[in-house]
Amino acid sequence: MKRLKKIINRENIPNSKKLIVFSIFLFVSSILWFFIALGNIYEDVIEIKFEYINYPEGNGILGELPLRSKIEVETTGYNILKYKYISGIPLVYIDINKCSEQKNNTLSFSNKLVKLAINKKIGSNIKILQIDFTRKNYKLSKLASKKVKVIPNIILSFAKQYRLASDIKILPNHINVSGYKGIIDTISMVETELININDLNKNYITKTKLLNTSNLRYSVDSVLISVIVEKFTEKHLKVPIKIINKPKSIKANLFTKEVELVFNIGVKNFEYIDKTSYKVVVDYKDMIKSKTNKVKIKILKSPKYIKKLNYYPKEIEFLLEYK
Repeated sequence: MKRLKKIINRENIPNSKKLIVFSIFLFVSSILWFFIALGNIYEDVIEIKFEYINYPEGNGILGELPLRSKIEVETTGYNILKYKYISGIPLVYIDINKCSEQKNNTLSFSNKLVKLAINKKIGSNIKILQIDFTRKNYKLSKLASKKVKVIPNIILSFAKQYRLASDIKILPNHINVSGYKGIIDTISMVETELININDLNKNYITKTKLLNTSNLRYSVDSVLISVIVEKFTEKHLKVPIKIINKPKSIKANLFTKEVELVFNIGVKNFEYIDKTSYKVVVDYKDMIKSKTNKVKIKILKSPKYIKKLNYYPKEIEFLLEYK
């Protein structure tokens, strides 16, 4: 450094050049110091990720196994720099059969064996001082599976004069669910993630994930949902009223011969619906029970693809004559 000062302080070197020379020497010295410092031993904390293999056969583990952990290490600055800022968080595979002991339906992890698995990944030249392994003991449970129904979790709003043309279809509509027997016994269905569709005016098909429940596995992760829509209109139709269950010896006079039906129907089916598509009746058994000479109208047959069926009148007057 004294030699550097002598070089810089020579009278024949301009001040601006002196500053440049000094900056270069300072930069080189800093780089050399940095690399020397990286070779020193330090204590620090690094983060690691876990992935588990070789689960106990026929059993499941109750509780969430830690997927990340912070470990206190003693190593060179090179290794700390590598795992904290350069190569990213190391992934360590934990062999459950090798790193734990199973006894009385309890699985116990060994800190020593977990350390060996970590060192296998990050290198034996890194000394592990402490592991933040949040839980060491886990309960084991027998595994089971069953087939359950998939329910769409969907909120729909339609554009004006549009509606569902048929039920919402799901493919597959049943899946196999496996997991702990105690949990499986309580499950009767699985929901999809929420789908929110506004102002729907055309068919909609989408692939959506199933809502995942902790400690459960599904035979598929997602299902196909199909929403078929149609444009509809309102139709009015007059249909004759028939009398059922009337003996031949009785004459029944109805003061109203027809009923007016009002319903919504898809535009494409509008022309296919007529009075023969319906069966509108009054029942003689209701007539003889009536104290007001009025009887309620019943609709025994109507097309499946109509909506919001209404009719007028709801009841009619009658007169019975005995032959």
